Order: sequence, then structure tokens, then C-alpha cells
Amino acid sequence: MGFKTILVIASLIFCSCTNTKSRNLENLRNEQLKELSDTLVVICNGEEYRLEVDYDQESKFIRVFNENKIYKRVNLPSQLDYSGFSLNGFLKTEKGFIVSVEYGSINYYQKEFYFQCKQNGFNLHQIRTSSFNKRDPSKESVQDSILSSQMSLKDFMFIPFLE
Repeated sequence: MGFKTILVIASLIFCSCTNTKSRNLENLRNEQLKELSDTLVVICNGEEYRLEVDYDQESKFIRVFNENKIYKRVNLPSQLDYSGFSLNGFLKTEKGFIVSVEYGSINYYQKEFYFQCKQNGFNLHQIRTSSFNKRDPSKESVQDSILSSQMSLKDFMFIPFLE
């Protein structure tokens, strides 16, 4: 076999692997999205928290109730603020919950905000960012960021955490 033949075979194997990786990531993302919901009830320190998506004439937001009283209203960015912005939903975890959003046009981002139950209620402690360029989705990047000082759900806003 000549050098050119080996080079062609190696590039075909590489392309096949990256396409499989991209398909596997897409399948995993689709499975995760199936588990997400528009409302969620979670318990922290014996208190019930309910998250739900709500709308008014001008905006879309997450309304958080604690023991049936409004605890927090988190405004969602509009598609004018961040191209293609969408709330995927909420997912209950062993220690709290995740809020999943996505946005982007050519550069696509999916962010998962991980909230954990602590003594003072729920705190944002981790953000997972998956991103790729839609022209070359095989080069996906996933970054987990653990916050050095956790943010209370009461103080949370999306805008500071979006790129």
C-alpha cells in the first residue's frame, strides 16, 4: 500500500469516528430533552419549591414558588437578546434540579444550570456548557464550571452566564 492509500484510509476512519461521536452526542442530547418538563416540584429542607414557565404580554419567565408563595421570578432572555434562545425545561436530580436552555445561530450553546439544596435553600453550584459551530458540529466542546462561590436561587439571573 502506498502512502496516499494509507492517508485516505486514515482520513475515512477519522471522519467516521467524528460523525459517530456527533451522532452519539445528538442522541444523548435528545434523550435528555425527553426527560425535561415545563413544571417541576422539588423538596429542599422539608419545603416544597415549584418551578413553572409563565408568560405575560411582554416576556417569558420562570416563576418559582416556595410553599405556594412567589419566591422568585427569573426573566428569560428574548430571542432578540440571544438568537434562538429557548428554555428546554427542568429536570429533577438527586440533590436538586437542572434548568436547561439553548441559544445561538451559527455558534450553538446549550447550558445546564445545576442547583443543589443547601441549608439556605437552592444554590447554583455548576454550569455545563455544550457548544459547537453548526457548520462543523463534530467539534463539540463541553465545559463544566463549578462556581467558587455559590449563588442563591433568590439572586439568580440568566444574562450574566450567557456568552
